[in-house]
Amino acid sequence: MIKKQILFLVTGLLSLGIVSCGDKNTDGFKRTKEGIVYKIADDKEGDQHPVTGDLITIHYQLRVGDSVLISTYTMNNNNPIQAPLTKGQYENDWVNGIPLLTEGDSAVFYVPTDSVLKIAQGTLPAYVKPGDTMIAEIRLVSFVDPKMENEKQIKIDDEALNKYFAENNLQPQKTATGLYYIIEKEGNGDVIGKEKIVTVNYTGSLLDGTKFDSNTDPEFGHTDPFTFVTGPKGQVIPGWNQGVQLLKNGGKARLFVPSTLGYGKRGQGRIPADACLIFDIEVLKVEALPATEVQ
Repeated sequence: MIKKQILFLVTGLLSLGIVSCGDKNTDGFKRTKEGIVYKIADDKEGDQHPVTGDLITIHYQLRVGDSVLISTYTMNNNNPIQAPLTKGQYENDWVNGIPLLTEGDSAVFYVPTDSVLKIAQGTLPAYVKPGDTMIAEIRLVSFVDPKMENEKQIKIDDEALNKYFAENNLQPQKTATGLYYIIEKEGNGDVIGKEKIVTVNYTGSLLDGTKFDSNTDPEFGHTDPFTFVTGPKGQVIPGWNQGVQLLKNGGKARLFVPSTLGYGKRGQGRIPADACLIFDIEVLKVEALPATEVQ
């Protein structure tokens, strides 16, 4: 039960606005017109502030009196957490004070439990009472605009792929989204397009030639053909979804997928973060999607 409660606090902190540390002391604190009580304890140089939608990285600790509820310094391998910056659920939510900070700043926010208990009743320890104060102590480690970060990664990926093409004397075609492809066998009929049931064989590898998955290589423990639906259902990574739609039944192709159309910064299994991928794909069968399932 305790572990479940802690998990709730971890996943809900950015939306509930509960984070903390220390005894209440109003010396040097300010109050915004929205009623956010705060003090910037360590003010680093800088004039760039995060805005709603930015991906923020923060360290935090939550304490009520002498009782520490949760702290990134003693969990999560002492690593800060990342989350999109959202609007708080009430006016004086400490989350609404994060835009006051710049990268590297540390701050303390006083959070009245009356505000928190209205939206978190039954999820906090019994000793958290109305009229108490939760004190949020956070450090804004960094923040990025996801769009700008994505644009930056697109350029990095494109440079890596073009270097690979030059080294291997390849001249693939490129789509508007940044996917590169070489059709090795034309196939028959119309291009597959959206909302088709497609069955394929495939092998995936990194740019250095390391295989990370295949349904034709017994090493990976699955040799059945793979079936998915193209289009808006999003059953495969965007690079696959887009690339297979360019092919025909019986066609073969090599797809060169930038990380932004693959697994991105999270990676997966043997795929590291920000990895460009190569997929050798053979289309075995194409079927129409039943009319009742067409979006």
